[in-house]
Amino acid sequence: MAYALVEFDDKLVPAARAFNERMRAAGGDASAGFLLPEHAETGISRLQHYVVTEGDFIRGGCLLDKRAHWLSGESAEV
Repeated sequence: MAYALVEFDDKLVPAARAFNERMRAAGGDASAGFLLPEHAETGISRLQHYVVTEGDFIRGGCLLDKRAHWLSGESAEV
């Protein structure tokens, strides 16, 4: 199967819960915060969660933190 990087949304919640269960069962460091959210964010947020999927499974994830900065004299979200 191919891997895909996709933005986290409601339809991925069951797969995220399964991922977290596998992490806990394998002795993953849940206290370090490497568990996926178990609900999709609603509203405006500067944080965006992405997950790596393989078919119906989530294999990992990352968090994008968007912030406003000045770039060439203009405000830019980076």
